[in-house]
Amino acid sequence: MADIKEITPDISDRLKHFQQEIDKYFSFLADFDYVLQNIGIGRTEIFLDYYCNLRYKNGDTLLSIDYSTDIINGQTIAFPDEKQRPVIDNLVSCFISDPNAFMSISQFAEETQPNLPSDYFSISLHGKDIKEEISRVVKNYSNFFRENLVDVLKKEKIYDCYTDRFYDKVFKEKHYR
Repeated sequence: MADIKEITPDISDRLKHFQQEIDKYFSFLADFDYVLQNIGIGRTEIFLDYYCNLRYKNGDTLLSIDYSTDIINGQTIAFPDEKQRPVIDNLVSCFISDPNAFMSISQFAEETQPNLPSDYFSISLHGKDIKEEISRVVKNYSNFFRENLVDVLKKEKIYDCYTDRFYDKVFKEKHYR
């Protein structure tokens, strides 16, 4: 993790904006007894992208909302071979994990709501206002939770929903005991 002092002002501004948007759009998590456990801000050591991770806990259940930025520049420095470069520069992702399951929210949406626009959880590579794009995607995640995942937040059920190491998609509903 990079020293926070090493983060440039424009990147720092994006990370702060993301955190403010999570505070604004995910305040409803408190209604389901999720408590903010940890905020991680820094730069990864291998891929050299910057991140802000917010972790909420309710018992053994962890809800993680993450933002990564400057992905292309970081990977260009880390891996100069052009074939290894990503096609995204900003990414918001969200996961729920507990002893029963691991659930990628974007993959759950893909499985259960195939008519969602392809950019519903994506920040455009060529977006002119990154902060506006961050706000849009965070709001979309928030709306998706409130419209489709209340039973998961109430811990009535959860889904194993992820792509395994063989690139097979896993999707199984599980009930809490």
